[in-house]
Amino acid sequence: MKRICCRCGATFSVSQSGRHVRKEECNYHYGKVKENKVPGGMETRYTCCEGAIGTPGCQVFKLHVHDAVSLYGFVSSPQRSLHDSGCPGVFALDCEMCYTTHGLELARVTVVNSSLQVIYDTFVKPDNEVIDYNTRFSGVTEEDLIGCSSSIRDVQEVLQSFISADTILIGHSLEKDLCALKFRFSFFTAPLWTLPWYSRTVSDCRTNEGSVA
Repeated sequence: MKRICCRCGATFSVSQSGRHVRKEECNYHYGKVKENKVPGGMETRYTCCEGAIGTPGCQVFKLHVHDAVSLYGFVSSPQRSLHDSGCPGVFALDCEMCYTTHGLELARVTVVNSSLQVIYDTFVKPDNEVIDYNTRFSGVTEEDLIGCSSSIRDVQEVLQSFISADTILIGHSLEKDLCALKFRFSFFTAPLWTLPWYSRTVSDCRTNEGSVA
C-alpha cells in the first residue's frame, strides 16, 4: 500500500500491518512557510531554519510518517436532558497525537472546565506501534507512555459521561482533536478573532494546562 509522508511529501510503501516495506530516511522542515518582505518584493522561507523554499530539510528522521486516521471506532456525543443548573457544560479540549504504523493516533487528552480547572488529563496508549512521539509539538515522550493502560475507548467513555450533544467545546483546531478522539460532535464554529472573550478564555486555559503538564 502506498502512503504519502506528511513531512516531506515522499511516497512510500507499507505492508497490510502498516510497517514500512523499506526503511527510508525522511529529510524535512518542521517549520511553517512564511513570507517576508525584502527589497524589491517578497521571499518565502521556512520558520524552522530560515531556509528558502526548495532547500534540503533541516531535520532527519529514520522513517517517513503519515497522518491518516482510521474511520473505525468513532462514537457520538450522547443526547441527554440538561442538569438541574440548565447548563450542558462548557469545556476547553486539547489533544496531543503521535505517529504510528497506522497514522496519527491519540497520545494525551486534557479537558478544562469554565472555572479553568483541569477535570481530565491522561496519557493514552495508541492501538498501534509508535513510530515517532512527535515530542517537539506534542510534548509526549516514550517514557510518558510506559505503563500507560488507558485506551482511546476508555477516553471516549469518560468524555461521554460529561459531554453531551449540547455541550459547548472550545479548542484550537478542534476538528483535528475530535478526529483524533474519534468523537462525533455537532457544533457551530466562529473565528476566534470575532469573539475576543473566547480568545482570552482559550489563552487562559492553555496557560493553565501548561502549568499542570
